[in-house]
Amino acid sequence: MSDRPRVAVVGLGSMGLPMATRLAATLPVTGSDPAPPRRDLADRAGIGTAATPGAAARDADVVLLAVRDQAQVDAALFGPDGVTATLRPGATVILTSTVGPDAARTTAARLGGGGHLLVDAPVSGGPARAGAGDLLVVVGAGGPALEAARPVLDLLLGRGAAGSFMFADRGPRMVQAYTGGAEVRSRVDIFVKDLGIVSGAGRDAHVPLPLAAAAQQLFLLAEAAGLGAADDSSVVTLLSPPGSARGEQVGEG
Repeated sequence: MSDRPRVAVVGLGSMGLPMATRLAATLPVTGSDPAPPRRDLADRAGIGTAATPGAAARDADVVLLAVRDQAQVDAALFGPDGVTATLRPGATVILTSTVGPDAARTTAARLGGGGHLLVDAPVSGGPARAGAGDLLVVVGAGGPALEAARPVLDLLLGRGAAGSFMFADRGPRMVQAYTGGAEVRSRVDIFVKDLGIVSGAGRDAHVPLPLAAAAQQLFLLAEAAGLGAADDSSVVTLLSPPGSARGEQVGEG
């Protein structure tokens, strides 16, 4: 594997596009997304694009998958125009989506049947940190897969900080939730999905997760209130609704 692998980024959404832009400053990158406007944004950022995952992966050494859930993972990898239709044997797929251990193992087995390797690498940090190469990445992989993916992962990984990113990032957005709504950087329904995976893993391992369970209930309440497509910071409006004494105080800054 070259230290400058050819990379296909499949999924050019709020995380995929900044990751692709970050990688394209150093490595040859081709992006793919089913939405033409997202491909247009990538083209304007200097990233070559293809209309299908298979076309993007045709010459790739590493495929980075940045899609929403396991259904999109399956379609992008194993669909009629999917990655595995063209990806050479021995190439590596980096799965940055949070899908849970069972889904990751199933995906690894299906890829292995075609001679491909998987790196399970869910990411956290948001679009700004993705573009700056300052993400938290939790990596699970065998030795050969990890070695193949390392030139890509090294460009995306953060090195830690003493401050709290979540407080600095979500604090202003919680205030914005009271004044017209925060920019959507991480949807409520994504947190519902991810916390469902966490609670399921805890249940299967017989590990109590009371804080995760409480957080899951809060995000489920937000989704039921019609906030599924809103930024996750909007859950604060359930705890202190606009018009209440606390909500008015927060909204007034």
